[in-house]
Amino acid sequence: MAHDPELEAMGKVFELLSGLNEEQQIRVLDWIYSRLNLIQRKAGKPNNPIGDNTNNVDFAQFETVADMFSTITVTTEAEKVLMVASYIQIKEEKRELVSREINDILKNMGYGVSNITAAINSLVTRKPQWIIQTKKDGTSKQAQKRYKVTTEGIKEAKKILLGTPNNDVDNK
Repeated sequence: MAHDPELEAMGKVFELLSGLNEEQQIRVLDWIYSRLNLIQRKAGKPNNPIGDNTNNVDFAQFETVADMFSTITVTTEAEKVLMVASYIQIKEEKRELVSREINDILKNMGYGVSNITAAINSLVTRKPQWIIQTKKDGTSKQAQKRYKVTTEGIKEAKKILLGTPNNDVDNK
């Protein structure tokens, strides 16, 4: 097999970085990008208009939730719900969300989920929670529940905007 210097460099970098925690890895990579005057981007997405730093990601850059969806790749129903809920909470400055509103938006865009309650519950029951229930209107099992996207959920949504999701969401 022919010697490939690029593959060799990637192997060495991976070996060195794998002994560090995530924060240390990010600092090292940021320093390398800075030192080599490189532009950070997600591999395979050279025209990503968002950048690669979640602190710089802003839902306000999208006029509509459909505009946001046109720039992202979501593979699970839970990710779809997380993205719409995050958009509504941040862009529309809503303190509480209801599943019907999230589901209606998804359906109108052609991304309906088979079971909105199950998708939300997968985000509520995971650790750390990406969505929390804030209120239940009524006492019946079918009573309308109100939700809020957590700080961790917003971080994950921003990672999805960047094309670097956690990939730890139920594949429902």
